[in-house]
Amino acid sequence: MAHLNYHEVAGANPAECGRELGRLFGPVAREYVNEERKCKAWQQRRRDAEVLLSHTARHFPVYVDELQAYADAARIALLDLWTMSVEDELDDEEHEKCTTIITNNGRLIAHNEDWDADSADDICILRRLCGNVTTLELYYYGCPLGRTALSISSLGCVQAINSLSHSDWQEGVPKIVMARALSEVKDLDAELGGLLAIPRSSGFAHNLVDGAGRLTAVECTATKQIVQRPKSPFVHTNHMLHPGLASFNGDPDGKSTFRRYDTACDLARASMEEADLMRRGLSPAEFIIWFRNFFSLQSLQHLTVLPVVSDRTDLQIVHLDGLSFSRSWCMKGLAAALPVNDTRRKLLLRSSMHHLATALPNVVSGNYGGEHWLASFAVYALTIDDIKPLN
Repeated sequence: MAHLNYHEVAGANPAECGRELGRLFGPVAREYVNEERKCKAWQQRRRDAEVLLSHTARHFPVYVDELQAYADAARIALLDLWTMSVEDELDDEEHEKCTTIITNNGRLIAHNEDWDADSADDICILRRLCGNVTTLELYYYGCPLGRTALSISSLGCVQAINSLSHSDWQEGVPKIVMARALSEVKDLDAELGGLLAIPRSSGFAHNLVDGAGRLTAVECTATKQIVQRPKSPFVHTNHMLHPGLASFNGDPDGKSTFRRYDTACDLARASMEEADLMRRGLSPAEFIIWFRNFFSLQSLQHLTVLPVVSDRTDLQIVHLDGLSFSRSWCMKGLAAALPVNDTRRKLLLRSSMHHLATALPNVVSGNYGGEHWLASFAVYALTIDDIKPLN
């Protein structure tokens, strides 16, 4: 199956998958490489990249075999493909902007790549079946190994990546390779220490959630890493969170990372969608008792106030449209679980419809910040099970 922004590949092993990816994305990769070759520093980057490739071959030969298969299928020299892949390692002029939010005890994970409106042309959703392991990821055409944004593996791990600007660098395995390796762990506790002991040239923030919803946050520079197991809600943008890494902070893109972090922390709640989750897990009678103890009428009335989106061209503020949709589907489900004559039922249902009606027109607002993701929220809000009409 293929679509402009969705693709599937399958192979018995990584090399076979790499070959399929090379056939599929070869034209795009050649275009990227040809553009990179115009840079005056291309030959020096190529020499620097070759050093990083040797480290990768030493520690992860399977990945190099995969890239070789990709390069052969795409009709690109392996070193050229590799140099394109590790561009961020060799020239740290770009400041990427991405935000990760993890809440509901690790059961609700949100991640967006909002660093550039043009990134819509550089990224797709890729489903990869390699042997008996399936992954679903946000895949950058310019990074053939993948797993550098958000990935979900049938091995039981979700990984959300946040770029970091740090001051140290050394020869070693690039951060994109470490991201790929961490996305494939079967037992994080058993494997994490060994992976972090491998010399790195630079580092990401790796936010990992296992099948039990347990969150592990790993912040890496080239020479140091700190592993934490924070509770949700948890937010990461593009600066170091742990004080022990503060001295390594590089030059993030102005105040953007801090502004996004503060905004996301304000919006994230430990109980986000918790009531809707409890509705699904408790018997009707148990839920009504729980709900009355959990929410006061005043708290519910507060949730009925529509979020205000002051600027839909702002890639952070526009996420409040998504909040309207998620509130709508939660309120609709909660209303369905309450008695027909319950005042709170009527309040929730009216508010659900109000949030939905207000947010729907913004799916086609003409602004990239919302249009590239809001449709999925709208479809879910519109298609959840209907409830009986109010009496």
